[in-house]
Amino acid sequence: MTNPKGSRHERTRLDWLRGQGVNVVRVHDGGTRDEGDLRVTGRNSTTYAVQCKAYKNLADGINAAMRDLPEQTANAGADFGVALIRRHGKPDPADDLVVMRLEDFIRT
Repeated sequence: MTNPKGSRHERTRLDWLRGQGVNVVRVHDGGTRDEGDLRVTGRNSTTYAVQCKAYKNLADGINAAMRDLPEQTANAGADFGVALIRRHGKPDPADDLVVMRLEDFIRT
C-alpha cells in the first residue's frame, strides 16, 4: 500500500533536485524488487539509488534507510546508494541530509 505522505515527500525531493539541474527520476513502486525511491545519474554516468526517509527521530530514519539501502542499490544496478533524510522541523529539501557508507564515499 502506498503511503501518501511518503509519496509527497519523494515528489518534493524529486522536484527540488530537478530544479537544481540534477538528472533524477522517480522509481515506480509495484515491482518485485525494491530499487529505492529515486534514481540519480551523476557525472560520468555514475548512478545512485536514493532512499528518502522522513522520521521525527533522525537516528531512526538513518538506520531504516541504511538497513535497506544495500539491497536497493544492488536491485537497481546502481553504483552507489544514498539516503536522503529529512530533518524534523525542516521541510525545505535543501536542509536534508545525504547519508552514505564511508566505504562507498571514498570510491566516489
